[in-house]
Amino acid sequence: MSENILQEDKRMNKRIRRAKVVRTSAITFVCFVLGILIAMQYKNIREIKATEERSYNSLYEYQKELIKLQEEVDKLTQEKAELQKKVDLFEHGSYQQQIEHLEKELKNIKLFAGLTKVKGSGIEILIELTDPSTLGELPAVLLMLINELKASTAQAIAINGVRIGAMSEIRVVATSLVIDGQVYGQPIHIAAIGDQNNLLGILSTARGLIDHISGYGTVTITPRDTLILDAYDFEKMERYTNKLTPVEE
Repeated sequence: MSENILQEDKRMNKRIRRAKVVRTSAITFVCFVLGILIAMQYKNIREIKATEERSYNSLYEYQKELIKLQEEVDKLTQEKAELQKKVDLFEHGSYQQQIEHLEKELKNIKLFAGLTKVKGSGIEILIELTDPSTLGELPAVLLMLINELKASTAQAIAINGVRIGAMSEIRVVATSLVIDGQVYGQPIHIAAIGDQNNLLGILSTARGLIDHISGYGTVTITPRDTLILDAYDFEKMERYTNKLTPVEE
């Protein structure tokens, strides 16, 4: 009788152990499946978030492009209105009004070409090299700095008091700066008239150029409320244009 009881206990313990193994295996499987589902859900959430961010960025870019196009349309509309005023003036205006308009246009052309002494707010850049002989290592950087100013809102630029025009030649020879064939010593003084914030902003963007030059000396940038720049040398303009003949349309 006791033997039967023992055998029954063994069978019972065996069934309990088997049930525990099955239960543990089932729990492990459920956890594994649940982990996969959570990972898939997390991946889906990340993909949805990334898609939303791309959509937001695309929308932002579209809005920027739309604003830019609207500004261009407004500018063209304004130019059209100005041109229409000029047409009306020449068609219906008096002789005196036409003369005054042409004089105004000539004044604007001279301003644009740099043939007029001008003043305005802007910035000054003073470059003082520790060793003047190192200027020969900086011509490309100096030209890039001048081009950055030209590409920004600078409306007039002068280097060492010499007005820079569209045809100006700027070179480095030994320890001197040669502008339109004239030799100028150091330090290098650059003056630019234009919107101060934009000019300072473009110099901040071109910080690498400033830092590179600073490795050879000191670069001092000073905003100025009033700068006075001489006119571009008219004789130089005649020299650069004496072989040009206008084409009648």
